[in-house]
Parts: sequence; structure tokens; C-alpha cells
Amino acid sequence: MCVPGCGKSTCWECTKGSPQICPEGPHYGGGQDGFFADYAVVPERAAILLPVGVSMEAGAVATDACMTAHHAVVDRGSVAREDTVLILGLGGLGFNALQICLSIGARCIVLDKRQTVLDTARNLGIASNDIIPPDITDVSQWVKDRDLVIDVAIDFIGMAETFKVAVESGKAPLTFLFPSNVSLTYDLPKVRKAGTIVIVGLLGINLSFATGTIVRRQLNIVGSYGGTISNITACLELIKDGALVPQIKKGNMQDFPTILDDLHNGRIQGRMVMLPDNVLLD
Repeated sequence: MCVPGCGKSTCWECTKGSPQICPEGPHYGGGQDGFFADYAVVPERAAILLPVGVSMEAGAVATDACMTAHHAVVDRGSVAREDTVLILGLGGLGFNALQICLSIGARCIVLDKRQTVLDTARNLGIASNDIIPPDITDVSQWVKDRDLVIDVAIDFIGMAETFKVAVESGKAPLTFLFPSNVSLTYDLPKVRKAGTIVIVGLLGINLSFATGTIVRRQLNIVGSYGGTISNITACLELIKDGALVPQIKKGNMQDFPTILDDLHNGRIQGRMVMLPDNVLLD
């Protein structure tokens, strides 16, 4: 299911194609009680048909981690075929964004401090010379030494250091996507004129920049929040075709307290899907 908005013809957000930011629409499981139950009732316009061949757990993840990555990459970042995309951080969102970029036909340069996830990226088809070694201390210089032209930089780490890498790595107009779990103060002059910055996330970012920099360099700063039913539908088709394989761990609802503790302490990679107790785990 999706976040459908209120659906009223008089609603500006819904009629403009952004129901996920509708102030009157429901947010199932996020501020609305009852959605940790085995079953829940939603309006028909919030329901999405699960394609044949797509598992229930993959469908569940498509409505969040896949949808959010797709909306940011496709709708807000406008990644195009043959773009060169720098992806910083290969967590759940990062891996989904990586696969979506590859499905578009973009070239991806990836960075993460964990060799295991870099190996997974290699298994997805990322060339060895497009994987930044985890022991590289000057990533910007690494990019420049290879004469790479970065069209889009996607930062899924959100640290000041990774944002600096994104800014300094570009030779073409750049788009930056990053989560909001840290407070950032940054300088914008290194972003190319008419470049775009897309901010993804909800919590804890403070941005500080000079107004004159934005105006004179004609920079575009936009936000990206969640996604729409069209993003979910597109992700489900990518999953059905095998172009998008989200990272999923499965558990039972009866283990919910333990799972929350594992999530809080960073012991879960990818996305955890909790199945009703009457559904057998593979």
C-alpha cells in the first residue's frame, strides 16, 4: 500500500502529484495506530496490486526503501541514461538506488568503508575500477586522477566528509541526495552553476549557506520525501524483472521487541519485514 493523500479535488498537494506530503492524508504505520496488526483496512486508492512473481516481503519493502530511492533518483534527481553517478554509502537505500541507476543505464561509482558491501556491488556488475577502495583517504583526488566526470552524486551517508567528497568530485552540474541524520554546515561554491541539490530525509539537518551564492550561481535546492504510487509500481516491475533485488531480512511479529532492539543497535542490514504469525518463513 502507499500513502495516498486525502484524494480531494481541492487538495493542492494531491492534485499536483505529491500526495505523500498532503497534510490531511493518512500515514499508515507512521503516526496512525493499528498497522502492526496482522491485517489492516485501507482505502482502495491506497492499495497496490502485487504482480505475479513478486513476494509479499519484497512488495512490502517496495513501498518504503525502494519507493524512496526511486523517487529521489528518478523524479527529483533526474538521473538519465549514460550519466555517471557517484553513490556514497551502500546501505538499504543506497543499494536500491544503485540498482535503479543501473536499470536506467547510468554508470555508478560507489564508495563505502565496508569491503563486504563493496563486494556485493561488484557482484551486481560494478566494475572494479568503479569501486573506490575503502582505504582511500582522498576520494576527490581519486576521482580526479581517473578523469571522471560525475553528473550526479548521491550521498546516503550524510557525514560532513562525504558531502565534501560529493561537492569536490563534480566537473558537471551535480545533484546531491543525502539523508538527514546529521547536522551539516557547508560551502556551496564548488557546486557547478545551475547545479541541483536534492535533500532526502526527515531528522536533524541544518543547512547554512550564503544567499548570494544560491542566486548568482543559480543553484536549485529541492527536497525529496517518500514517494508515490507510481514509484512503487515502477519498483514492483523492476523487482519482477529481476533488475531490483532489495535486501530483506524476515522475522515474525511475535519477535517484534527483539527485532526493534536489533534495529536500534545496528544489527540489521537492509530492511526487516515482519510476517504475521500464521505465515511460514522460508
